[in-house]
Amino acid sequence: ITVDGEQILGIMPALDTLSDEDIAAVLTYITGLDHKPVAYTAAEIKAARAQPRIAPTALAAQHTALAAKKIIP
Repeated sequence: ITVDGEQILGIMPALDTLSDEDIAAVLTYITGLDHKPVAYTAAEIKAARAQPRIAPTALAAQHTALAAKKIIP
């Protein structure tokens, strides 16, 4: 991608390599791009990681619910 005229090459790291604090910070930042941010904590990320994996149909339903709340596009 190109940002401010500078080309940036790289790959997105796997989420399991990021700390709970890092993921909370990224999620908080992203939700605040178009409106007041939703604050996430490292404890919430840790709890979410402990949950069983989400089935694709449930994931689609969560995406729809978050989009309806205008948290994600």
